[in-house]
Formats: sequence, C-alpha cells, structure tokens
Amino acid sequence: MLSSKRFLVTILLGVLQVAIVRAEINKWSRTGPVGGTISISTIAVDPKNPNIVLAGSFGSGVFRSTDGGQTWLEQQSNVDADLMDVKFIDAAEGWAIGSQGVLLHTTNGGARWAPESSGTTHALERLFFVDQSHGWAVGFGGTILRYGPSSAPQLK
Repeated sequence: MLSSKRFLVTILLGVLQVAIVRAEINKWSRTGPVGGTISISTIAVDPKNPNIVLAGSFGSGVFRSTDGGQTWLEQQSNVDADLMDVKFIDAAEGWAIGSQGVLLHTTNGGARWAPESSGTTHALERLFFVDQSHGWAVGFGGTILRYGPSSAPQLK
C-alpha cells in the first residue's frame, strides 16, 4: 500500500512540475504600437508566418509587425476612420473595415491599403471569408455586405 501511495505522489508531483514549467513559458506580455492615444481594436496574424502581425486601430490606421510584435510600423492607408476588423485571405491579400463604411484592401501583405466602395456609411464591424472569392462584412443599421461573384440575393 505504501508503494502505491508513493507512486501516486510521484505522479502528482511530476504533473505539478509540468504545469509550473508550462505556466512560466506561456504568459501575456505587452507589445504593440505603444504611446500617445492609440487604441488597437483588431489584430490579424499570418497563419503561415506568425511573425507577420497586423493591428487595426481607432483613428490611427493599420500597424504592421514582421518580427512577431517586437517592432511596429504604421502602414499607408490614407484613412483616419476607426478600424474594427482585419482579415487576411492569404499572406498577401487582406481586408480591413471600420466606421463610416470604410473598406480597405491590400494585395501586398498590408504594406499598402487601398480604399474600396462599400456602398454604405454605416460602421462595419466584422469580416468573415470562406475563401478568396466569398466573404461577408456586417455592421450597424443591419448592414450585411457580401463579397463574391455578382448576383442578386435570392429569398427562399
């Protein structure tokens, strides 16, 4: 009986040591374009290269990091709208949306952003893409936008 208790205690101590080591390895740390009145509202990470990170902000545009968040550069977007969401379809092509119906598109990994017409002045809040040809954006005022082949929505 004593050896089974000793065995159980040994197992529990081993699990506890693994948990302590894991807790020391994984922790939150501050990174990002720190300073001033910048408020970050959304973030996107390249799934194939976690060192490439893009952050959308309220009124300050898009920031990009190529070193996992150690350093950040403001990207050319030519808008001062609040950005609510950023999504990348692949390493090069991405979209950002925000207040006043702002819709931005990049085809070079976020180095430059071009505005596109959304057809609305309502704030756009969330993006979802199934693939490169099928996406959705939603926002205030019941706004639902669809990206893809042109065709009128059908009621069933």
